[in-house]
Amino acid sequence: MINKLEKNGFLDIIDIDGDIMAWSQSNYPLEIEEGR
Repeated sequence: MINKLEKNGFLDIIDIDGDIMAWSQSNYPLEIEEGR
């Protein structure tokens, strides 16, 4: 499994996870405003 991730670009997957976390944090206030 690990070898598969390395062949597919494991570093790219990590970068995507970081982007998703940043996107979620930046949009979290918008979700709170919509909930009010």
